[in-house]
Amino acid sequence: MKIRKRLFAAHIPAIVLAVLFIACQESKAPVEKSTQEVKVPELTEEIKTPDSTEQKVVLEGDDVVLARVAGEPITRYDLAQTIRSMLGEQSAVKLDEAGRQKVLESLVASRAIARVRAASLSLEDRAVLDKKVRSYQEQLLVKQYLARHASPQPVTREMVSDYYQAHPERFGGRTIRSYEILASKQKLKTEARDSLIAVFKAAAGKEDWKQWAQQLQAEGYPIEFRQGRVEEKLLHPPLQQLMKPLKKTETSKLSFIEGRAYLVRIVDERQIAPRPLHEVSAEIRRALVPIQLKKAVKQASRQVLETTEVMYEEH
Repeated sequence: MKIRKRLFAAHIPAIVLAVLFIACQESKAPVEKSTQEVKVPELTEEIKTPDSTEQKVVLEGDDVVLARVAGEPITRYDLAQTIRSMLGEQSAVKLDEAGRQKVLESLVASRAIARVRAASLSLEDRAVLDKKVRSYQEQLLVKQYLARHASPQPVTREMVSDYYQAHPERFGGRTIRSYEILASKQKLKTEARDSLIAVFKAAAGKEDWKQWAQQLQAEGYPIEFRQGRVEEKLLHPPLQQLMKPLKKTETSKLSFIEGRAYLVRIVDERQIAPRPLHEVSAEIRRALVPIQLKKAVKQASRQVLETTEVMYEEH
């Protein structure tokens, strides 16, 4: 089937047409036919696909001319497609005759602007425009192909359940871990460092770190005691890494971070259950639909590439 560039001019971005549509609404003056012909490069060169044939195909309404811009026709098909792109399918059928006339006037204006712009294109501008037209055509062809050949598998109950089990944190499920820390208040010199290392060897056998820390402070050791939750955002990243592998009641090895001594232990660990599956199943289905579509697109792409010769050039 032949695809003509004039269709690209007829379907410029909706935002431009919307502006022209408003302008046409505000103007009540009759539109006079111009007697001066603007010479512009033809916008009707054919872009042939590899399977293009010479058989003429007339689209519905494309044989009914509603207006001509410098001799170039705007058809009922052009108008219908423009209305759909601007308003959507549902609103398009509700548009009355006055509204259709305003859209036609905006389409005439956009076609005229496109022709005037085409007249001033440099060779480089035209080359860039041709690339964009080709790219847009390719996007439409890909979209049509995928609509026919990339049928996503329906989302099953098993898929929903598996997703729920794999991502409980997305539905409120989480683990709350509480920690305690014994740390030196500042960087330690060699003698103080060795002394504190010797004292901290007994930490794993102490049940109440807070009381023990107070005792050590009374004896002159420069240490502090802290407690909190592992998920705290203000917790120093190296400390988070130190806590990560620890199980409940387990004490870390003595570590030095920026010259300060640290001992960490996990004192509590509680599981918060996620919301019930029946409350989030619809949400999960919505999340899985694009995933299934992506899989279908990959499969369709793989099938096409298996029968297509592709060569990447080295530069």
